[in-house]
Parts: sequence; structure tokens; C-alpha cells
Amino acid sequence: MRTVLGRPDMLCLAIVHLVFFSMLVVAVVKNALWQRPGDIKRCEKSWGRFFLTHGLLLLLLFQVISTTELRTDWNWRSLLSVIDFLLVSYLALLNGWFRNWLMGLFIRMEKRAE
Repeated sequence: MRTVLGRPDMLCLAIVHLVFFSMLVVAVVKNALWQRPGDIKRCEKSWGRFFLTHGLLLLLLFQVISTTELRTDWNWRSLLSVIDFLLVSYLALLNGWFRNWLMGLFIRMEKRAE
């Protein structure tokens, strides 16, 4: 039996999910501690960016899952895909701190001079 370090696909799956879950934990903790300035209304452009982020994160995670060869005696890909979908949906669409951080990132990218 090979170890994770001997299998680049398993190593990639582990690293991508470790980064994703770390980002999720940070967002959940910061969202709980975040002092909201009041109601924040988002325009269509902002929601479009949230859905874009949602789609790109899912694309990345689903591609890593689909290219990893693990045990085939149970349907681990489906289970991991459902869990990732729910967590990405929470992160990109419901977590207020992450959405504000994401909007700040988009604004900085727009203002950046080439």
C-alpha cells in the first residue's frame, strides 16, 4: 500500500482540502467575532461575483476529487462532493465575513494598475 506522499493525486487532494477547510474555519470564527456595521445590501454585480466564486471553488474541488484514485468499494467521491458543495455554498453565499473579504479582494483587483 502506497502512502500519501507516494501518490501525487492523494497528496493534491489532501493539500487542497486542508487549505479549503482551514479557510472555512477562519471564515466561521471571524464571522462569529465580526461586528457588523448594520444591514449590508448587495447589488447584482456583487451577487454575480459570489456565484462566480462559488462556481470556481466547486470546479476546483470537484476536479481534484474526480482525478484522485482511492478505494472504489464505497462511493467516497459522491459523499465528499456533497460535503464540499454544502460547505462551499455556506462559505461563498452565506458567510458575511467571507463575502466582505471577497468583495475587498475584487475591489483591490479592479484598482490595480497594470
